[in-house]
Amino acid sequence: MPGIHRFSSIMLSLALTAAFTFPAAAEGHSASLTSLAEKPFQLAQARVNDQQQGYSIAPPEGWKKNTASGQELLVYTHTDEEGENAGHMSLTATQDSTAINTLGPLIKAAFDKQGVEWELQDDGLMKVTGQDAYFINGLFNINNTELQVVQYYIQGKPGQIYILTFTVRASAFEDYQEAIEASAASFKLL
Repeated sequence: MPGIHRFSSIMLSLALTAAFTFPAAAEGHSASLTSLAEKPFQLAQARVNDQQQGYSIAPPEGWKKNTASGQELLVYTHTDEEGENAGHMSLTATQDSTAINTLGPLIKAAFDKQGVEWELQDDGLMKVTGQDAYFINGLFNINNTELQVVQYYIQGKPGQIYILTFTVRASAFEDYQEAIEASAASFKLL
């Protein structure tokens, strides 16, 4: 269990690092996302299939692949109409045998220890393409910028947990929610 605490801290740090990719939000900028709301999100036609890491996922249509660093397996971002980064998606994996159904209190405690102002919006157990999963949705205030972070902790092979993280400006969350949920639902083990 100590591994998931440490790893959750790392994942939160990665998610919140996305705050630095939202310079417009940090300046109080609120770009119009009207065109996003007018047309429903679709998933990209081409799935990401990584045999070596054992997963497949369809990112949201229009999101661009970026260079993954550190423990990230993949990173995608979305820009708004004004060219500002508005959405961030990353996937990581950790070797940890913590049971998915016990993650909730552990993740929340790890978030509390980060010293960052955050508020739980929703969390619970679910299935992602047949795999046990835990999701947590929270509002984080970083440098006077409200970000909504949704994480899915998905059971991989025995002793492995995938962590799929989406970070968006809180004011735009409803515009991105469908894309986030559809992309998470597309995750599957290979």
